[in-house]
Amino acid sequence: MLNRSLLMRIALLWTAAIVIGSFLPIGVKEAIGTETRSSLPAVQHRAAVRHRAGHLVAFGIAALLFATASTKNSHRLCYFLLMAALGSTIEYSQHVIFGSVFEWWDIRDDTLAAVVGSLLGPLVVLGIAPRTKTASIPLR
Repeated sequence: MLNRSLLMRIALLWTAAIVIGSFLPIGVKEAIGTETRSSLPAVQHRAAVRHRAGHLVAFGIAALLFATASTKNSHRLCYFLLMAALGSTIEYSQHVIFGSVFEWWDIRDDTLAAVVGSLLGPLVVLGIAPRTKTASIPLR
């Protein structure tokens, strides 16, 4: 049985973890391999791949959890828009607070992941929901 209330709580906790993780000190992000202070272009670092994968996984899972916990498509759309707005807000806040480059490509990845997670949510529900057995009538 699908426990939507539990999924919603997990989605909220996951989203809180995204926000907290986004504002970790650079030293912590370097230690886990998602950031680097190197002067080389970002695409030449393993950290860039981990950083991008982190955005895709984090926002994709959040959107999937919200979409799976939702019962209406209008709610799924609202959660998708909120996840896209959250990604934009985090990136803008990092730019303002830390003076870092505005990473529009992170917003792109966050939004893409939110789209995929939101679209997969209803499919997950169909796969998890208990199937009702129908009586078969023999044909004569």
